[in-house]
Amino acid sequence: MNKPLLPGTEFQYRRLKNSPVEQNIPILFIGAGNEFFADKFSKKFKVGAELIVEDYETLISAKLLLQENSAVTTRIMDFARTDFEDKQFKCVYAQASISNPVRNKIIKEIKRILQPEGFLIVGEIVKIREDIPTYVNDILTSSQLSLLDSEEIKSYYEQRNFTVIEEIEEKRGLDEYYELCSIMMKNSVNQMDEDELKYNKKIIKKARHETDAYLKLGLDKFISFKILLLQKNDTK
Repeated sequence: MNKPLLPGTEFQYRRLKNSPVEQNIPILFIGAGNEFFADKFSKKFKVGAELIVEDYETLISAKLLLQENSAVTTRIMDFARTDFEDKQFKCVYAQASISNPVRNKIIKEIKRILQPEGFLIVGEIVKIREDIPTYVNDILTSSQLSLLDSEEIKSYYEQRNFTVIEEIEEKRGLDEYYELCSIMMKNSVNQMDEDELKYNKKIIKKARHETDAYLKLGLDKFISFKILLLQKNDTK
């Protein structure tokens, strides 16, 4: 795995490495593509990690890419209804995996499985303008994206009893992601091995319309990427 095919690319993971989150902790990574970070984290700090994905195809692909790293346990789960125990994790890492219509339920579940004063490191695509044209809304809807306004995302998490330790806008993480998608869609057969093709096929198909809109039709003027380091507040 050379580079993650996820909005935010490696910018969010760098915040995890430079955060106050301890490295020898129970940590959960949520969503397809996040195995790249689970792999790096477990190897760097020599700890175990959990990864959950939503479907069987993604599970098989993730297991193939993680076959040499037994420290990462990968399972299928509904992000809004996991099988984990209450307060099981000290940290949850979710990059580009909760910006969807069931965000509220996923956040509620994350709070359940987080330990008191546990950390959530989340990366979300956000809207940076209110005057979003119909074609942009159509693209977001077809991609099953439900975006918060950039100016409102902090209060969204504060209202759900998280303390915002850090909030960063990292538009480069979107620019790099869509440029990478464009390159991979054009040259995937030549540049990927068989396992990478199987894994990225579904993601690339989903991203095709977004990529063209972002790079050619002006979608970049309406969306950006926000990274938040949050701490569960159990006093409220």
